[in-house]
Amino acid sequence: MVIGPRSASAACGQLLDAIRQQTLRHVDQPPLNDAVAVAKTRAVGDTVSWAHKDGEENDICALDSVTIARHVFTVRAHIVVDHDPLANIY
Repeated sequence: MVIGPRSASAACGQLLDAIRQQTLRHVDQPPLNDAVAVAKTRAVGDTVSWAHKDGEENDICALDSVTIARHVFTVRAHIVVDHDPLANIY
């Protein structure tokens, strides 16, 4: 699924909210830990987005991936629950 900038900003805000509300858990994963260590938020209008700390060009792809994956799951989970992948197999 491809999402636009508005959805990406919403996803970032939702992840931050989940972290603050302690409704999100994460298994220790070095790539994600490293991305979180070098990322910060930046204001984009009235929303937020991930950015590199102090203009560094460190890899924050793991954080972006988790952010988008969580957003897509929360938006689309009902489709998976209502869909039986074996229904089309004879």
